[in-house]
Amino acid sequence: MGQKELKSSIFSILCVFSVAALALLAGCTDNPEDKASKQTHQQVQKAIAQSDIAAAQEQVQSAIATYRPAGLAQDSATWVNGSLMLQQALALKAELPAKTAPLDQAVASIASLLVQSEQWLLEKERIESMLTLGEREMTELSALLAGTADNPGFQKRLTDAQAALSELQTQRKTIEQEHTAALAVLAQRQSKADALLRQADVEKGDRQLALRQQAYELLLGGKDEYVHVQSLENKLGLMDGQIALAVTQEQMLAQSAAHTQQKLASLETAEARPMLKSQLAEIEQLLADRRQRIYMHADALKAALDAYLQAAQEIGQMFEDAAAQFEQVRSAEAGFAAAFRQADSLTYAGV
Repeated sequence: MGQKELKSSIFSILCVFSVAALALLAGCTDNPEDKASKQTHQQVQKAIAQSDIAAAQEQVQSAIATYRPAGLAQDSATWVNGSLMLQQALALKAELPAKTAPLDQAVASIASLLVQSEQWLLEKERIESMLTLGEREMTELSALLAGTADNPGFQKRLTDAQAALSELQTQRKTIEQEHTAALAVLAQRQSKADALLRQADVEKGDRQLALRQQAYELLLGGKDEYVHVQSLENKLGLMDGQIALAVTQEQMLAQSAAHTQQKLASLETAEARPMLKSQLAEIEQLLADRRQRIYMHADALKAALDAYLQAAQEIGQMFEDAAAQFEQVRSAEAGFAAAFRQADSLTYAGV
């Protein structure tokens, strides 16, 4: 079971428990002798019937500010307000991966332009060498392949790149094994909690409550493990990016080595100097154009990254705000449900 499935399972348990708690709170606040409690309860019921989470939250907050309920009625409205905040934060969190599309597009565009520029730079260097050094170009191209004491050649750099790629792949395998083991620990915790809840279903009274309490405490105790799993997943994501970059570098070096080898074989049929000068001017214009486009995509990348980080920060704050709402619930009837939802909110905020 992956981390997302574990979180979904836990959140389903929370939702079932939350609905039961809300029913209890609503019944307690619907007291004909307490007008403020009754009016607040009516507004809360209307709010949670809406499909627009933001509008529902605004209506609940308005009811709290207008009728100023106290005691259990206040806890009920505050608990619903926190639940709506949590639901809205989860909805926004689900949409967050879509915001990486501009980032991916900008990075891909820059990488493509860099690969093109690399090829044109190699060609530019070749033409300049032919124009200024003539016959010495063959020696220089050989040095590009074999390298010198101060500058390793394509062949050495390609060997090093392959070794670096192999090392990265080995490191990723180690992290992946640790991630798999961490998921197994979480699955075991979930299994134990499920067993306690099933046992609680056949018990009654204090015994049933105690078993459920044990199950919820067992789930809440896995917060650090969830954070650890998320950390390992983040490391795997970073490793994938590093491996992709290493693969690209290896391919570019292999292409450069092959390209250089081909040029060595074609020196005897090199173009005349006027044609070389014309080609050099064309390449310089192409490089200038790609450099300008790289700057443009870099600006777009920064803007997209800033927007992503801002959205992620706002969602994290929304989870913390939801946790703060649950923390305000003090009554014995609602306190346990609120504490559980507070822990869930803080877990998402930490992730």
